[in-house]
Amino acid sequence: MKTMKSPLTRPTLRGLVLALAVTALSSLVARAVPYATEVVKTGDTVTYILNQNAASVEVLRDGGNALYPGTTAGSYNFDMTGYTTFQIKVTGNDAPGWTQYIADGFDRSFYIPLGVSIDKNPASPNFGRAFISNAGSGTTVEGGFNRETPEGIYVLRADGVAADFGTGGIAWGGSLGPNKSSIGPDGKLYVADTSLDLCFELDPNDLSATGVQLIDASHKTDSQYVNSILVTGTQAARLIQEKQ
Repeated sequence: MKTMKSPLTRPTLRGLVLALAVTALSSLVARAVPYATEVVKTGDTVTYILNQNAASVEVLRDGGNALYPGTTAGSYNFDMTGYTTFQIKVTGNDAPGWTQYIADGFDRSFYIPLGVSIDKNPASPNFGRAFISNAGSGTTVEGGFNRETPEGIYVLRADGVAADFGTGGIAWGGSLGPNKSSIGPDGKLYVADTSLDLCFELDPNDLSATGVQLIDASHKTDSQYVNSILVTGTQAARLIQEKQ
């Protein structure tokens, strides 16, 4: 096992939000696009998440019978009793440009956030969700939140509300694991652990399930460290690239 010494800084909350925007959601943030995600129909009730404040939100049932649930970011639901189809029409009028559309807050406070991935596939049930790698347990003090954040993977909904936390059943190593991550074309979450020079495949829908170790020391040359990971293809046809 290789060891790696590196100066460690604890990013500020605002720094995390900007990093999230720049590294993982650049096209959407640049256009400041509001949208509905995590749309689920259970019986006669439809629920969804509005990722940010919108100019207007209109729900059409069977092509008409309009409802106007609200335009503020958050969780919504509407009734489909007597109807079979629906559309959720979201519009925004923000000027193009980089913006922080989710405010700093308790749920967005992490001790050592080294990796951020966002599911950008509109067909995915996790569309818009952010997966944050917190590489060390500790209490955040930035912004006065004083939040205890154990080591592991944190999940935020598209509107920034905490959705899940787990370790993937992995004993992450040192202060550089979990590190940078990537969401593959198969929807799986791939996470590097630089302290252990390993990478893992996690189920984004069940972070309590044990992750799959993908590489070990036999796949690397001397002085090669696994700082990040990029995945193309799916399962048997996957190409996994580890980056220094």
